[in-house]
Amino acid sequence: MSASLVVRPLDGARYVVTSGDHTYTVDASNNPPACSCEAYRYFPKARPCKHGHAVISYRAEPVAGLLDVLTDDQVLDLVDPSYGDAYPPVGCVTIDPDDRAVAIVALEQWGEYRRRKQKPPYLLWRAACSAMAGLECERSDPRGAAAAFAVARGMVTQLAQQPRGA
Repeated sequence: MSASLVVRPLDGARYVVTSGDHTYTVDASNNPPACSCEAYRYFPKARPCKHGHAVISYRAEPVAGLLDVLTDDQVLDLVDPSYGDAYPPVGCVTIDPDDRAVAIVALEQWGEYRRRKQKPPYLLWRAACSAMAGLECERSDPRGAAAAFAVARGMVTQLAQQPRGA
């Protein structure tokens, strides 16, 4: 298993790369970057050594070099210094079983109208549409399903308050 490489800038084009217990100096003004390691001395012009690759990566994405040497807690502290306090709590949403039951009954009633080839009342059609939306997203979006079932129940309540034949 190889040690992780830590890249630290020295000046404009020179970097210090630490690999385990060893430290190397890399000059990125050359192509490939010149390194003080044995691999570069042996193949100086062929290709960059692993320390040269580390410097190339660091220059392309300087933050990556910093994040690689941090612990998970330190990275999370950089990403979200509030430790999640700035976000609203994500709680479990419970679907009201009465709203769901009324929505399903509305859907079934709408189906009865359709089977008899009769035009259903507009609010019943809207309640059935909302019930279908709730059923479709019940597992993937319980909050959306709860809202859809509540809307369906509201439509049914409005329908029940209308005089017959309206």
